Amino acid sequence: MRAREQGGERARRLRCALVLLAIFAAQGVMRLNCDNLILDDWTFFAALEETSLPRFLLSRWHTWSSRLLIEGTLCLTTHSIWAWRILDSAAETLTAWALCRLIGAHRRADMLALSGLLVTAIPFALLRSTGWQATSVNYYWPLACALAALIPLSDALRGEHTGRACAAASLLLALFAANQEQMAAALFGATAVLGGFVQARERRARPLLLALLAIAAAELLMHLLCPGNALRSAQSVAIVNLRDYAQFSLIDKLSVGLSSTGAILFFGNNPVLIACAGCVLCAAAARRRSLPALLVCAAPLAMAALCRAAWRMGETGPLAPLAAYGAFVLQLGPERILLPGRMAAMALLAVALGLCLLGVYLALGHRPAAACGAFALALGFAARMAVSLSPTVIESGERTMLPLYGAMMLAALLCLRDCRGDGSRRWPVAAAFALCTLLAALNLAGSFALAA
Repeated sequence: MRAREQGGERARRLRCALVLLAIFAAQGVMRLNCDNLILDDWTFFAALEETSLPRFLLSRWHTWSSRLLIEGTLCLTTHSIWAWRILDSAAETLTAWALCRLIGAHRRADMLALSGLLVTAIPFALLRSTGWQATSVNYYWPLACALAALIPLSDALRGEHTGRACAAASLLLALFAANQEQMAAALFGATAVLGGFVQARERRARPLLLALLAIAAAELLMHLLCPGNALRSAQSVAIVNLRDYAQFSLIDKLSVGLSSTGAILFFGNNPVLIACAGCVLCAAAARRRSLPALLVCAAPLAMAALCRAAWRMGETGPLAPLAAYGAFVLQLGPERILLPGRMAAMALLAVALGLCLLGVYLALGHRPAAACGAFALALGFAARMAVSLSPTVIESGERTMLPLYGAMMLAALLCLRDCRGDGSRRWPVAAAFALCTLLAALNLAGSFALAA
């Protein structure tokens, strides 16, 4: 009996290893099309030819950015396209594995495969928005590192022990992840709130969680104090013809937040949105939810169709106020916000985002943890709507949404994780896998058309 169990364990590990290898290979094939440096890549390539690495980073600190670890890495990787291809493919594989590890499904080959399909569905065009390498190292790598760095927190929430090797790796990955401003804020918020809950529940301090919190807090403080960030913000405001962001009214910031989120999620041909929304809808169908519940779960896809119709009709149709959210060229100010229909369009987008969260709850099941998770996501959305990211979202566009994509993929995996074990219908789960496979394949094929 024991030999049979050991044989089954080895077979399971082999299947998981093969799935991870397949994810790495697919990501590597996509990156074979990124065969030269473009846009911001050249800035980092030329850095070591003109000055030393410490001097270059010191100059960036005073004039542009606090991402010293990230930009130092870029100065090195831009001199070897193959090193970047391998490391970037490994980062995407780490993202897929970490998503499953966070929900305790990393030993299941089927969930690893689904996670890999979702990661492969992230629009490949993101990579060239500021340069293949500049985009990936600034956004993809910190997302992968942040997800992996949160594993000890996930273990603590489930009452599990984190191994020494995993703990050491999480601290190193947190250092790199928090070097990106959004990830520093996300790590700080997660470890402060959820880590505080764990330590209050157990009535004892967890040194590893305190160390993660300290790293996130220190790097977040570094970002806030960096003189280059203020200069970059001023330049960004000037570039997009906006007044000082600090003077924006709340209604302006709400418009920025809704415009940027709505433009990315609902107006574009976004395969990862379709994949994640499809997973949530299929999970609800698998759990035999009622027709009204299924309609709620289908709301994101219906909203995307409505927004696409508004975009095609342009400024002359009845959906013109909604169409105004389809671009990052924002017309801010009370005189624009209060145009007929604009407030209604803002409310409609806010309701659509709320229905997305309600759909996740319905797909997860009526559980207290599901309600708490949906509520936490709602608070995150509300905070983003109130303060937005920054005026640079107009320039940065979809790259700034990678943290949101990470949350979407995690929610989709959670919805489908227990469907088969709960005795749910099988065909909706198969449909979710088929949809994700199709979208990942289309995105992979599209990478050849985007070759620089």
